[in-house]
Amino acid sequence: MCRKTGLWVLVVVLLLTTLSCARLPESPAQKGVMVGAAQLPASDSIPSEWGKLVSVTSNPAYPGWFQLWFQDETGTVRMVAFNLQTKQLDSNAVVLARK
Repeated sequence: MCRKTGLWVLVVVLLLTTLSCARLPESPAQKGVMVGAAQLPASDSIPSEWGKLVSVTSNPAYPGWFQLWFQDETGTVRMVAFNLQTKQLDSNAVVLARK
């Protein structure tokens, strides 16, 4: 008898916890600014149109990689990654246009 009661209590508890669950509202899509992307024309050099090198940064999450930041005359900022171990530039660049 005690075993049946315990089983029913367990079933009721499981049903109540299942019924008490509610779907969380989905977060709205971010309406932030999308950054552009560009392909590096040559894998061994940076185009002079990209302007001057303004900064070099690193991220501890990516050891051995450095981000090279360039700014041209119009204010457009481009970032390309450089791998110090392989001494290669990443073929993808980030473009941040100024308005």
